[in-house]
Order: sequence, then C-alpha cells, then structure tokens
Amino acid sequence: MEWQAGITGPHDSPYDGGVWFLRVKFEYSYPLKPPEISFTTRIYHPNVDQNGKISLDVLGHLWNPSLKIRHGTANPVACPLALLTFPASPAPYMAATLRPAT
Repeated sequence: MEWQAGITGPHDSPYDGGVWFLRVKFEYSYPLKPPEISFTTRIYHPNVDQNGKISLDVLGHLWNPSLKIRHGTANPVACPLALLTFPASPAPYMAATLRPAT
C-alpha cells in the first residue's frame, strides 16, 4: 500500500511557507518493519538525499512496531516535519554534496 502525504514548512524555519509531499510505502511486513517515507518534492536538507530518501533513526534501526501511522506526536509521518526545524545529528546526507536537478 502507498500513501501520499503533504506537510507545510514550520514557522520560523528556512522552509516556512513551503509545501512538501511525501510518499509513504507500506510493505507486507509493516508494522514489524517501518514504512518507507521519502520526499517526492525536491528539498535541500542534510538528512535527505537527492532521491528524497530520509535518513532518520526512527525510520530505521530505532523502529518499534508500536510506532504506528496515526495522528499525534509519535506519528512517524510527523518526523520529516520535525527534521525541517531540527536536522538530526549526525546528518549522513550532507547537503553540500547534493546536486541540483538537471
């Protein structure tokens, strides 16, 4: 199953006023494995590679099946929104290495 989600840039951040779309892909192993969440809208961010893949521990090795896709603060879909204000450290996708779309 695959969803599309949209987030608006947080107030008082470099992304304020922008709108970004995400692809949320659920494999058959969900909720034992995290959904794949990636930006479909291009974004320049140290935790996002040029293909939109998000590097975030809660969507990887810190995933827990109790983290379900739902409305609220523990919602993994809200994690990319938090990244727009507070990049995760260390940032494996260094923004300086990203190339603009051709």
